[in-house]
Parts: sequence; C-alpha cells; structure tokens
Amino acid sequence: MSDKRKGFTLIELLVVISIIALLVGILLPALSAARRTARSMICQNNLRQIGIGIWAYSYENQDLFPPAYMDGAQGSDWAVMINAYLSQSGKDTYQDAEYQHQTKVLTCPEALVDGGRLHYGANLLFMPVFPWSTAAGLKVYNTNDLVRTTETMMIGDASQMLTANNYGDSYSGLDRLDAFGANEKSEYYSADYQYNDRVIKDGPRFSTDPRYTGPRAGQGDLRYRHAGSDGSVNLLYTDGHSGNAKRGEILKRNVRADPPSDLADR
Repeated sequence: MSDKRKGFTLIELLVVISIIALLVGILLPALSAARRTARSMICQNNLRQIGIGIWAYSYENQDLFPPAYMDGAQGSDWAVMINAYLSQSGKDTYQDAEYQHQTKVLTCPEALVDGGRLHYGANLLFMPVFPWSTAAGLKVYNTNDLVRTTETMMIGDASQMLTANNYGDSYSGLDRLDAFGANEKSEYYSADYQYNDRVIKDGPRFSTDPRYTGPRAGQGDLRYRHAGSDGSVNLLYTDGHSGNAKRGEILKRNVRADPPSDLADR
C-alpha cells in the first residue's frame, strides 16, 4: 500500500481561487458600505456633541444661540465660541492661537479634504452672520422662541474651501441654504414657509464636487457627502438630535425658523 499523498490538481486549485475571488468580491462592497455607515454615525455623533456645546453656550448667554460669524478686529464664529464647552479651551477669537487646535468633533470623517478645522455650516436664520445680518434685519435667535424643534435644522454638512488660508474649511454659515432671498425681515419667518412642504433646492455644486475654489462658488451649500444612492447629508436639529437626509427629503419647513416673539422689533 502506497503512502504517496495526492495534491491538488490544477483544476481544483483554480476552483478554490475562483471561490475565494468570488467571496472577496461579495464581501468588499459590504465592508465598504459598513465603513461609510460607521463614518456617518461618527459624523452624527459629532453633531450631537456640537448641539450640546451650542445649548451650553445659550444657557450662559441669555438663552441666545451663538452667531455663525462675527466680523471685527479679531473675528470669530460659532465653532470657536462653543469650543470652550467641547474641549475646555477658553479661546474664542481667530487671533487666539489655540483656536487652530479645536476638537475633532468639528470635522467630518467623510469630508473630501482632510484639512481644515470646521466642516459644518450653520442655518443663518438661527445663527446669523454679522454685520450681514444687520442689513438683513436678523438678530441672534432666542431659544425661547423655538416651536418646531424636532424638524428645524440648525447645523449641517457643508462644502469645503480650497483657498490657501482656509484649505479644507467650510464657511461657518449656510448662506446658500434655501431659506434666504426674502425682501423683508418678516418674510424670513413667514408662515407660508414655516409650514411649507416644498422640497428645498439642493444648491448648484452639491452633485459633483464637495469643494469650491472660486469666490463664493458653492459657498454655503449643504454637502451630500454620506452614503446613499444619490448622496445624503447629516443635520443637527434645534432640539439637539441629529439625523440623515437624502437629496429631496429636506423641506422648506425644515430650514425656516419659527417667528421670534419680538419680530416687530427685529
């Protein structure tokens, strides 16, 4: 009786290799999708922590949300202002050296450009830009005026800049969001928009390039950079919860603020 062992034949080896290749082909897309889902969950968790920072700021500032941006000698924005509540840094202007070392909560893991300190933008009806908001008739929003907190968005994934000074940053305010262009300040809070179920315009550059290079080209757009057949965006709502929305799911009512109690004076 022979103890000679029989090895794989060429055909058997090819079959095994084919099976392994087939399994890899099946598993890789699933693993890739799982990674994208995980990154989206990290982003949503970032937004929830940002919400905690914004509400902590409001508690110490007469129930007011922080402005999206403050122009001036030193300059600042909402991310700098709430950083003290997120990373125990008391620095709150651009000239403070530590602002460049803000918490990673302010950056999205799905952002195309790894650089930049801020990948999210604010809804300017809740968090205006100054001095622009003065001309528009808007003031910083009082949290006591909130009504539809579960459906009005405050912060969202935003496009990134490729300029030398701000490589990878997004603008702090979503001024291209479909909530602007009103002729009078009262129109910003019109009931025709607050309870309007029309789908918002997604913006001119959301589909092909999450970045922009020219002056104001795509500035202030939401960025649909997360998983989905046509992309999706993560949003922070005014009650502090975060969620994901696909293209065509954000309605006018989701981006319009409830009227301030002192609207006549605003």
